[in-house]
Formats: sequence, structure tokens, C-alpha cells
Amino acid sequence: MKIVHFFSIRAKFGAITENKYGNGMAWYLGAGPSQSVTNALVKHVINQSGISQSDYDVTFPVIVKSAKNEYGANIDFLFNFSDTSTSLATPFSGMELIKQEHMAQGSQVTLQPWDVKIIERSN
Repeated sequence: MKIVHFFSIRAKFGAITENKYGNGMAWYLGAGPSQSVTNALVKHVINQSGISQSDYDVTFPVIVKSAKNEYGANIDFLFNFSDTSTSLATPFSGMELIKQEHMAQGSQVTLQPWDVKIIERSN
């Protein structure tokens, strides 16, 4: 057993533990963690599980889905499931397909409330 996070009051007791189980892993929460601890745990579990992550640095309510079109081009769908605008940096260059705008790597994309952007990556 590996302790991932301690209770702040009694540092000898694990609030979150990680255990090998068969060919996999199990995580146990013995507390009601804060949002920042929960976010850190989710990132840890994803990294340990080998799940591929998005190249975008986003969290809910922004969702990124990626696919390949029939020509083999990588297409990213950026969704803002929120009633507030948000901005994020593009991790690569590409073309925003709805407005036909070129985007340089690192440029800021603004998603309006309930907006979607479709970006074809430049390979």
C-alpha cells in the first residue's frame, strides 16, 4: 500500500491510498477532499493508468474531443459547457474550420458560452 495523501490533522493516517489489485490498481479515499486534492488525484490516476491525455490544458466545463477525418487529418472539437466565456492556448498550429481562421501554436482561443470550435491540426 502506498499513501498518496495524508490527513492534515494526523499525518500517520492515509486519507488516500493506492493499492495494487491483480493486474491493476485501486485507490481509496478516506476523506472528503478539497477540489484541488480531487483534481490532483484524478491527474495521478490518469497518469498511473496510462490513459492518453489531451494536449490542451483544460478542465471541465471545457471538453476536448479529438478524431481523424477521412483524409487522416487530426481534428479537435473544443466545447464550452458553461454560461461564461473562457480562453485557452492551442498546443499546435492549425485551422479553425467554422470561421476558416489560421491559428498559430500557442495562440489564445476564446470559447463563448456554450460555444464550439473545430480545429484541424497542421501536421
